[in-house]
Amino acid sequence: MFDEELENIRREIGARLRARRKEVGLRQCEVAQALGHTSSSRINQIELGRMRLYAEELP
Repeated sequence: MFDEELENIRREIGARLRARRKEVGLRQCEVAQALGHTSSSRINQIELGRMRLYAEELP
């Protein structure tokens, strides 16, 4: 049960991140660069709900 809830939360956060990113006109690689990542794959995985977004990355 807990794993399913966590999965749903990750998907919701990912969807919200994707919506906001598109709303402000950014590409995944631009978000990744702003967070100090070398590629957009982490952002892609977060948006798909497969990877956790850490609190430090939220601002």
